[in-house]
Amino acid sequence: MFKNTPHGFHMGFPNGWLISVQWGPGNYCESRSNPDQNPYDGKFHEFTSATAEIAVMHEGKERMYPLSDSDDVKGWVPSTEVSEYIQWVSQLDADYDKVMAEAPYKGLGIDDDYADVVHFSDE
Repeated sequence: MFKNTPHGFHMGFPNGWLISVQWGPGNYCESRSNPDQNPYDGKFHEFTSATAEIAVMHEGKERMYPLSDSDDVKGWVPSTEVSEYIQWVSQLDADYDKVMAEAPYKGLGIDDDYADVVHFSDE
């Protein structure tokens, strides 16, 4: 499953996992600072960047996969590394609890303000 966003895309897999790849204003990437363009103004904007920000999540789960000890996103990722992450996410075990228990990092953890749930469709 593919879904576009104002400045990137989401790619979902049959195992229930999804990778978000984003670049442009506000993302941890080469083109992070671009005050002249608002990606949410309803207009098309073409953003280019040598790096992107990625996040990994499971459908319907609140917590994203921790990509570092202090964050759930990873920034300034070059395209070759993005492609490696896409391959890795596509092969994750479908068992969310198992994958999260084996994660090498703590990430942000869960608190009362962390309530975004990922949905792959617009249903």
